[in-house]
Amino acid sequence: MTFMEGGPSKPQPHPVLLMLQAKVDANCRRCGKCCRNSKPIGVQDREVWQIARFLKVPSVVAREIYFARGSDRQIVMKDPCPFLTDEGCRIYDVRPRTCRNFPFLSDVSLAAWKRSQTIIATQYCEASRDAIEELKKTVLAETGKAPRETHGIAKAHTVAEELADIEASQQRSL
Repeated sequence: MTFMEGGPSKPQPHPVLLMLQAKVDANCRRCGKCCRNSKPIGVQDREVWQIARFLKVPSVVAREIYFARGSDRQIVMKDPCPFLTDEGCRIYDVRPRTCRNFPFLSDVSLAAWKRSQTIIATQYCEASRDAIEELKKTVLAETGKAPRETHGIAKAHTVAEELADIEASQQRSL
């Protein structure tokens, strides 16, 4: 089961955030800026095992070569990312959830996401910036006014929230 499939105990992502995440995924330029700027990248034990299996090395060896313990004792990738090469990610097919979910839009519901400490990295992720700009145009087209201007996660949240408000008002008017 992938993160997009969710599960009965997981909060369901807001549809607007799913749409934004899909746009970011579809327009990713594979530039690696997220790999170089998203620190630390936490991983789970099973992800270490999957990566080791993919690389055809024992997981004990993979842990020593590629991973470390973060300040909170969580397993993190060594910095700089040992899997990022000039050609891209060496482990793209089995990259950790943190990497797959960047910029963390569809990982949680809108309410939880609003309160979270994660950020959308519009300062270095062109695909995120483009997706937000596209959503802003949608809000403008639907309402005739531009969404409130903020930055980072607040911008994405504001645009998503305003689009959700439009959808809700349209449903009420039916």
